[in-house]
Amino acid sequence: MRAHRIIDGAAFGPDVLKIVRQAFDEAWTSIQPLFEQGEHDDAREALAQAVMTAARDDSVDVTPIRDAAIQAMHRKYPSRFNADTGEQKASPRK
Repeated sequence: MRAHRIIDGAAFGPDVLKIVRQAFDEAWTSIQPLFEQGEHDDAREALAQAVMTAARDDSVDVTPIRDAAIQAMHRKYPSRFNADTGEQKASPRK
């Protein structure tokens, strides 16, 4: 998958990569229902890029990376989130 290649190709040490992977997984679990199956690859790639932007060489906590990535996805896909609250909208129709 493209998203995994983005993360696994990062120039972070193993401890930071573990945090980055966990942040990605948690963020994806949170926002995945907002995307139709055919959109998953593109959304996951965008999320991986957002996670990498939020991560730093000295990152030690998943939460700020995960939250920053979700906020980046909110900016990239505003129609997927409620404009007033930033909360996720209901899952798309299948």
